[in-house]
This record gives sequence, C-alpha cells and structure tokens, in this order.
Amino acid sequence: MKSTGKFIQCSLNPLYVTLVFLVFIVSCTNEAGVLNGTQEKKVKEGVLSGRVIQYPISPVEGMNMPSSKPVSGIKLMLLTLTGQEINSLVTDNDGQYSIFLPPGSYRVEMSRNNADKRHSRDLPATVTVKEESETRLDIRIDTGIR
Repeated sequence: MKSTGKFIQCSLNPLYVTLVFLVFIVSCTNEAGVLNGTQEKKVKEGVLSGRVIQYPISPVEGMNMPSSKPVSGIKLMLLTLTGQEINSLVTDNDGQYSIFLPPGSYRVEMSRNNADKRHSRDLPATVTVKEESETRLDIRIDTGIR
C-alpha cells in the first residue's frame, strides 16, 4: 500500500480476494448449505409429467390400427388443493407435458377452453409430487366415438 495524497492505493491479488470471500461464505453456512440465521431448507423439486391422448379414434379397431393418438395444445391447470391456480402448461406435439414443482399435493384440471369440447374421466385429479421424483399423470380424452 502506498499513500498518494488523499487516496491510498491498494493492489490485492484477485485470487486472494476470491479465497477470502469463499471462506466467509462457508463460515456463514451450516451443513445443509443454508445461510445461518435463516430457517429455510433447500427444497429439491420433483417433476409432474404425462401424456394426453384421445381415444377411440375409430368406431372399429383393426389389428394394426392404433386406438388412440396424442393430443397437442391441451392446456392443463395446476391448482392448490384449495383451488388457487399456481401454474398452467400446454401439451407438445406428442401430447407430452412436464413441469418441475416443489414437493406437495396438487389438483390438475383441464382448462375450461378445452373442457367445453373435450371430456376426460381422468380429470380433475389430485397428484402428490415428491422431492427429486417423477410423478406421472396420463390423461385420456374420450372422443365419444362408439
């Protein structure tokens, strides 16, 4: 350090500064990786995923004919068990959907825009998402073809 009038110049090695900062952070955290003084625990999310299909797609099923097909563009709503909407998602071209969620129980419903035209006995559904796990909910939409 040297003084130049009113200012003091200080040249510190950036590696040294980084090391001091990391030591400070480590000393402020507990074994769970949470800053001391906070009660929050790191929550590891789970995944809710599935596929939406419609069936039957033909009044007569043949040996090599598929009986269902994926449905894209279906909007699903995720709600708390008390009915508060927390998120929504839309199925992809293969009818697939996937979303990361904190562990807990959720209600899955089809958007009212879809429900007017489509019917599923699988919805509404209650699902429980577990930490670092995949919860699957496959949904079948009845075409009404008989």
